[in-house]
Amino acid sequence: MKRKLRLYLSHPFPERDKIKEWEIEIENKLDIELHNPFYDGWEAKWLVKYNKKTSSPEEFSKFVKRNYKRIVESDLRALQRCDGMIAFVPYPSIGVAMEILYMSYVLKKPVLIYQPSMIYSIVETHPWLKYFGKIYKTLKGLERGISKLKRELL
Repeated sequence: MKRKLRLYLSHPFPERDKIKEWEIEIENKLDIELHNPFYDGWEAKWLVKYNKKTSSPEEFSKFVKRNYKRIVESDLRALQRCDGMIAFVPYPSIGVAMEILYMSYVLKKPVLIYQPSMIYSIVETHPWLKYFGKIYKTLKGLERGISKLKRELL
């Protein structure tokens, strides 16, 4: 049995519900595996509770402050196990930027970046994003990029 392409799915926390819908669709369509840290990591059980609005933003903040080291170390292990990354960048995010840098520069693995809008007024996309990944402006283009990466790596 041929193994599936495994990609880390990096995105800002507030976008997790919208991106989860896309994740399920694209995994089935392209026969790939996506690791979404907000749903597949060790903290997923707590985040499901948070998604149900049973906890406040303050409780979530306390959870992150208490567990920051475990969160980052879990993400680093997941990044190492993946063949590459898809990064959603609808707006600047420190976590997404750090994961892009780690995957591309440290692990030397490919990064596909979905940047749906022009979030920077001076240039079309930030120089650091252009340097560390392949930028896509549409989901259709990103899908073609994933298919190409799958052919190249498997």
